[in-house]
Amino acid sequence: MLVTGQLDKLADEGHVVVVSSAYHTLAPREGIRFDNLIGEQGYNGWVACGQSKLANILFAKELQRRFSSRHPAARAVVGQYFADCNVARPNRKTEDPDLAGRLWDASERIVQELMPRPTTGNRS
Repeated sequence: MLVTGQLDKLADEGHVVVVSSAYHTLAPREGIRFDNLIGEQGYNGWVACGQSKLANILFAKELQRRFSSRHPAARAVVGQYFADCNVARPNRKTEDPDLAGRLWDASERIVQELMPRPTTGNRS
């Protein structure tokens, strides 16, 4: 993905910071609506905001899970959610590793579709 492709450029003491908000609690009941990621089946701004904030938390947790053994910067991640400068308890959906993995996989597919394809062959 766009972010994870840059991890090797981080200094050993570098950090990845992902910002979310309490709006993650406005996400739909299922957490992420994979069949309606861009709102083509209906759009509610507050639900979309909640889903995007939930996605940020899930991304941070999945990033730590996937890269903590391979990159020093990811090993330093605590993975805590803060509100008003204090550790806070986020919505229970943020603790769903299956949802986080599914979101990660969907994000990789989307990024691959958006990335320009390398051209091969000779130009005449």
